[in-house]
Parts: sequence; structure tokens; C-alpha cells
Amino acid sequence: MDEEFEVVFHHGGKFISDGKLRYEYGESTRLSFDPNMWSYFIVLSMIKGLGYVGENKLWFSVGGSSVLNDKLQLLCDDSGVLHMVNIARLNGEVHLFVEYSLSEPQVIEMLEYYLDEPDT
Repeated sequence: MDEEFEVVFHHGGKFISDGKLRYEYGESTRLSFDPNMWSYFIVLSMIKGLGYVGENKLWFSVGGSSVLNDKLQLLCDDSGVLHMVNIARLNGEVHLFVEYSLSEPQVIEMLEYYLDEPDT
């Protein structure tokens, strides 16, 4: 049986680039997982459980640093989650960043409804 590995979910923030790419103003949630049960769909389920529904981009760090330039890889399939397990084994943990999209407000045209008084 493989030992569990740690994933640090960074969420609720945003990427900021001022010459150095960083993820700021968010929260971090640290969780442990069994590598035999780890999959892309588990990641999506965890993100949904954190309250992020819809189209979100998921990135993981391939190097340890608060500066993320050239160290992020887009997570889009099980190949990426296997890579995350290897990174966690080498570094003790792996960092996952949620780039959530704000949903566009849906504008609904309201029709005015007038009650005509009955003619008397």
C-alpha cells in the first residue's frame, strides 16, 4: 500500500503578475489522498466541494516556490494527476491552484404587467 500524499488546494484568489506570477488573496486547504484512489475526477469533485462549479482552470506547480513563473502546468486529465503524485513524492506535497471563472449574470427582460381595472 502506498503512503498518502498531500495536496495544497489554493482557491478563492487570483493570479497576479507584476513581473513575477503569484497567486494571491485566496485560501489554502491541505488534504491527504491515497495515490491509488487519486484521479482527475476526484480533483473535480474536491473543487466542486470547495464551492467552485462551472468552468474552472486547474493548475499545479511543478516546482516549489511562491513565484510561479514557468512552474505551472494545466491539469486536464489523469496524466496530470499522476504527475502530481510524483511531484508530491519528491517534495512532500504538491500545490494545486484554482482559476475560477466568474459567471456572467443572466439578464432577464421583465415585461411590465398592468392590471386593467374592469369597466363598470
